[in-house]
Amino acid sequence: MANQTFLVTGDEVCLGGDIPDELIVAAANYMIPVFWYSLFREGDARSITVECDDGEPYTYTAYTANRREALRLSRQRWPALAQVLDGLAGSWYVKWADFVEASPGEFVYIETLELTIMADSDAYTDESLRCIGAFSEPPLLKKGIFRRAALRESWRFLLHETAVTTSTSVINASLLCGYSWGRDVPWDTGQ
Repeated sequence: MANQTFLVTGDEVCLGGDIPDELIVAAANYMIPVFWYSLFREGDARSITVECDDGEPYTYTAYTANRREALRLSRQRWPALAQVLDGLAGSWYVKWADFVEASPGEFVYIETLELTIMADSDAYTDESLRCIGAFSEPPLLKKGIFRRAALRESWRFLLHETAVTTSTSVINASLLCGYSWGRDVPWDTGQ
């Protein structure tokens, strides 16, 4: 297992586990890309139970929402993300959002089975909800006697969990959007 997560679109709310490649929009390893989190609210968490190879049930958290509503939410959140990401991220965001919009299906969801099996499922759920919750407040706050802008703790946690650093001018597109899985993606620049 590679601890992969998948951004999936389809006509079912969640498939749980075995996903046809043609429904996978993008994939990621060991994390959920920051743009994916922008699609969901805390209430979009779903408990999924699948049968493991040994016949035992395994329950984990996935996120699902109506694709059009999720994209509308993500686009509303983009200005906040743009405040903490470099300029190149904007072109990747547009390509990613347009690609998700053109993908088939009524629903979008993050398949997290592999990631949660390899991690503590409860801890993963708490951490992913914190990441989604970061969008409920502006990323920057004014602090100190000179009222300088500083990144809020919730946003620092989100960026840390998605392996995005704002201390360098180079951000890998796969950390924001994911990478291709079975079909080309428009933001893949060969990184």
